[in-house]
Amino acid sequence: MNKMEESLSRLGYHFYIEKNGYEVFSNLTNDDKYAATSVAGEAVAHAKTLTASSYDISVIKNTFHHGEYTFCIVAVHTGTTDENVIAYIKQYIFLYILGFAALFVGISVITNTLMSGWISRSILVPLKKLHEGTKKIQEGNLDQELDYEKADEFGAVCKDFNAMRAYLKESVEQRLEDEQKRKDLISGISHDLRTLLTSIRGYVEGLLDGIASTPENRRNICGLFRCELEIW
Repeated sequence: MNKMEESLSRLGYHFYIEKNGYEVFSNLTNDDKYAATSVAGEAVAHAKTLTASSYDISVIKNTFHHGEYTFCIVAVHTGTTDENVIAYIKQYIFLYILGFAALFVGISVITNTLMSGWISRSILVPLKKLHEGTKKIQEGNLDQELDYEKADEFGAVCKDFNAMRAYLKESVEQRLEDEQKRKDLISGISHDLRTLLTSIRGYVEGLLDGIASTPENRRNICGLFRCELEIW
């Protein structure tokens, strides 16, 4: 009882204990009894279980049975508490706050680590692939396809990038094919023109050298030249 009295007194509580209706211990003062009555009224005497408070005053009553005995405990707090107990409680509150702060920091670090990994996998990796693909196109390599197939926003962008690459490749191949056809056409025309010019030169040189000495021979040569022009 002395140990209980010491512990509760440090917390600011005074109490009394009844056994089968007889008081066996009490350290309540008249001020405590008045404060309890002002807060709980007649319930302090008649209620088996009670918890009441008003401002700094608190009243707690509990009735229990142990074998053939009935015990009743009433504790009254009037707002005064040992400063050492308050400091003890503040210390533990500080420790709990410090623990929660450390837990929060730890959770934040773990969350940031996980988020960094997620960002690296979900954003930086496809961006790096897009950068490499763009660099390949600038170097003239239109054969390398981006191998990113996730069904997300970057997957759609990479798919469009591959479609653009294929379109550019097809356009370049078509342009090269058209350029080759143009070169072949110019080469053919140049060859035919050289052949025609060679024939004209031969006829002209023949006429100048006097091969066709008579008007009839000159007409025959001109007729042959005209036929060759028509055939060409």
